[in-house]
Amino acid sequence: MSEQQKPLALVVGAGPGLGDALLDRFASGGYQAIGYGRNSRQSVNG
Repeated sequence: MSEQQKPLALVVGAGPGLGDALLDRFASGGYQAIGYGRNSRQSVNG
C-alpha cells in the first residue's frame, strides 16, 4: 500500500511518553502517523 493510500492518524501533543507510544501503535497498524508536539513534528511510517 502506498503512502497516499494509508489512513492518516494525527497525534496532537505528541511527547516522549504516551504520544510516542500512540504514534508507534498507529504506524504498526498501517496508518501514516504524524505527531505534533510543542517543539517539533515527527512522522512515523509503519
